[in-house]
Amino acid sequence: QRDGRLVVETTRGAVIAKDVVVATNGYTDGFVPALRRRIIPLGSYIIVSERLPEDLARELSPRGRMFFDTKNILYYWRVHDRRMVFCGRASFLPTTFARAARILHRGLLEVHPQLAGYRMEYAWGGKVGFTWDRMPHVGRLASGVTYAMGYCGTGVVMATYLGSEVAGWLGGAPAPALAALPFPLVPVPYEGRPWFMMIGGEWFRLQDRLAARARGRPEPG
Repeated sequence: QRDGRLVVETTRGAVIAKDVVVATNGYTDGFVPALRRRIIPLGSYIIVSERLPEDLARELSPRGRMFFDTKNILYYWRVHDRRMVFCGRASFLPTTFARAARILHRGLLEVHPQLAGYRMEYAWGGKVGFTWDRMPHVGRLASGVTYAMGYCGTGVVMATYLGSEVAGWLGGAPAPALAALPFPLVPVPYEGRPWFMMIGGEWFRLQDRLAARARGRPEPG
């Protein structure tokens, strides 16, 4: 508006606000097209096992730490409440939880074959937001809309941190340091559906297979 305030149109009416923050990350859609062109939504999936025997849980994770591997298409996992929680990018295309669970279970058995006889009890997933430069971004558009997104799989930590930083910024504190970082467009024709990720995913899988072969280890599935 001319007075500098922003108007957000909703299905239940208009909201007039001094500030608007878009923090939709992997769920960024056409609400702010300039941001949609910069965020790549990727599916991230999780499977959780039944409760494991205490000695096995301790063998898998003696100190209760979080683990991740060094592949491009990586797995990350931990043991919590004597359950194996195993996560990864099961598919670069929309898929079902059941199919994602099967893919992750194969990966789990590559990492921990001693879990072959144990049941997976839960599976779920959602979208994470990636950026072309693999960096999180915070800033303000010419329209006055503030944004924070693009955590590239580190949202539990970075979304909490940048949420606090943005709140301080709107309250008069200096802009977060990341606001000085340019937020690159995805450099291909793109309007929110990452059609190119199937090609990119196969390229990264090939790199992972070549790296495993060079180390003399079983190739990732």
